[in-house]
Amino acid sequence: MNPLKHIPALSDFGLYKSGRNLFLHEWIILQLTGPRWTFDEDNLTKATNLISLKRSLKLVVRKPDGVNISSGDYFAGAKYLGIQDGKHLIWIDPAHSPQEASDDLWHELIHAKQVERDFQGSVSEALEAYRDESYENGYENNKYEIEANEASEKYRWITLTKRWDLIRYFDSNIRISKRNSDTS
Repeated sequence: MNPLKHIPALSDFGLYKSGRNLFLHEWIILQLTGPRWTFDEDNLTKATNLISLKRSLKLVVRKPDGVNISSGDYFAGAKYLGIQDGKHLIWIDPAHSPQEASDDLWHELIHAKQVERDFQGSVSEALEAYRDESYENGYENNKYEIEANEASEKYRWITLTKRWDLIRYFDSNIRISKRNSDTS
C-alpha cells in the first residue's frame, strides 16, 4: 500500500505547480530544495525606481546551465549574470534566508545600475573594468564592490523578498473560509 495515497492534494488549498495538483510530499521536497521566500514585486518596483534602473529584471533561483557562480575563493550567494533578452539577469541562491536574499539582491541591483550608468549597458566593458579594478585594488577595495556594499546596507530596510510560510498561508485561508461560511 502506498502511504502517500491518502495525502490530500495541495490543490485543496490553492497550491499548484506547472498546471497540475501538487501533493504535500512534493511540496515539502520543493520547499527543502527551493527558496523559503518569494520576491516582493511591489518593493522591487520601488527599488528599481529608487536607483533609476532603466531595464527590466529577470531574477532566477535556479543556476542557469554553464554559469560559474563562484567568484575566486568564495561561493557567491548571488550574481549579476548580464543582460538576457534586454533584461538584467540576476541569480540568487535559493538556500538564503529571506533577509540574506534581499541584501544580496540589493547588491546585485547596484551592479546592474553600474552597467547602465558607467558602461551604457555594455556588460563586456563593465566586466573588463571590474576585473581591472579588482586586479589593481583587490576585491575588498574594488570601487564597484564598495558602492554595491554601501547601497545594500543603505537600502536594506526595503526588503525585496518575503517569507513563504505554509502555516501562515493555511491559517489565513482557513480564516477567510470561516468568514465566508459564516455569512452564508
